[in-house]
Amino acid sequence: MAPFEPLAWSKKVSSLNVHAAKPVSRNRLTDNTISVTLPGGDRYVGEVNSEGEKMSGGTYAWANGDEYKGEYKNDKRNGQGTYTWANGDRLDGTWLDDEIVAGTLTIPYSGVLYHDDAGHSHSEQAYQGALQYTGAFAHHMFNGQGLAVWPNTDRYQGSWVNDKMEGPGIYNWASHERFDGHWKNNKMDGTGTMYNSEGVIVMQGTWENDVFKR
Repeated sequence: MAPFEPLAWSKKVSSLNVHAAKPVSRNRLTDNTISVTLPGGDRYVGEVNSEGEKMSGGTYAWANGDEYKGEYKNDKRNGQGTYTWANGDRLDGTWLDDEIVAGTLTIPYSGVLYHDDAGHSHSEQAYQGALQYTGAFAHHMFNGQGLAVWPNTDRYQGSWVNDKMEGPGIYNWASHERFDGHWKNNKMDGTGTMYNSEGVIVMQGTWENDVFKR
């Protein structure tokens, strides 16, 4: 069996409109909390410092339906926060200078997943649930160590590079079979060991592009 590839997700994280010259409206709610509506329809409700920069906690809602709720520093997302896309994708975690660096991405899913068995056949089955990734990020992509769980309960834990399973990692199928080895571009590639559902070694050696070589 071949692994599922990660489902597509909304990588675009909208920028904060911190340079709007003339807000449409601005109301002070407390000494350090404001509600401001910006040109284009964006809205921010939260704390600001003496220079008007976002700080501590607040909620920024974009006109396109996206929303960020969490911590700020120096007008940027910094600290713990949650970004929710209009389509329901959700990213919870730690932010540094407007970029997510570690956290959990949840992608609601309802539909058919196609499973390609090493290029020889494919099956399809309807699933409802979510793809969830928990781990490290860089440039809004999976980078570093992370765990992904698919709607059918397949799971991969290991190394990621630019949203791809790449490097050492372990993939567990819903059938309880397991591959422990090296990956490249979401494929088993390099040395590794395949186990059956009872934990018995069935293949051990070298893979290339999901195919066992020797």
